[in-house]
Amino acid sequence: MPDLATLTQHELTLHGHVVTYRTAGSGPVLLLLHGIANSSETWEPVAGALAERFTIIAPDLLGH
Repeated sequence: MPDLATLTQHELTLHGHVVTYRTAGSGPVLLLLHGIANSSETWEPVAGALAERFTIIAPDLLGH
């Protein structure tokens, strides 16, 4: 069963818009981009496995 609590949610303001991104793990950085009509939550099922070897950064893309 995947670890669904792996990603830690953060927020920042970028050009007046609040942007959410999630991080986990340590090691080389791996940037995970979601598809249209999705969010950074898309990566929850695989985050545990990837975070064992990588620093994961999964942003919510503006406009999606």
